[in-house]
Order: sequence, then C-alpha cells, then structure tokens
Amino acid sequence: MPANKTCPRCGARFQCLHSADCWCATISLNEKARRELATRYHDCLCRECLTAIAAGSPGNTGSPVVTDAPVEGTRRAP
Repeated sequence: MPANKTCPRCGARFQCLHSADCWCATISLNEKARRELATRYHDCLCRECLTAIAAGSPGNTGSPVVTDAPVEGTRRAP
C-alpha cells in the first residue's frame, strides 16, 4: 500500500510503495552507499535525493557512487 512520506534529507513530500514495484527499485547504489544511507537515515529518501546520491552530486554521502545494486536494501521497516 502506498505511503506518503517526508524525505529525511531534504524535507520533500513523496509517495513510497514499499515494494519491488516502487520507483526507488530502479535506482542503484553500491554497497558502501547503501550502508551509509542506512546509518544516516531511518526512512526512505525522495527520488531527487536518491538520484543525486547515486549520481555522486555535491552534498551526497561521500565520493561519487558507482551503481551496482538496487537501493531496496537501504530501507528499514516502518
């Protein structure tokens, strides 16, 4: 069931599907980035923040991220 959420990184409102069909399943992050996100944030991030982190833009969790694994592993149960 879709859930309306607020991104803990930027404060934007977005919808999360909490399933493999969610938009975030299409964004890939490496294992280091997924660990850092799971440590830093306790809920899902919005599309813009997750895309920026995956692209390695300024303000991300560290050095540019090379994609190799789905972001699904970054979520924690509500």
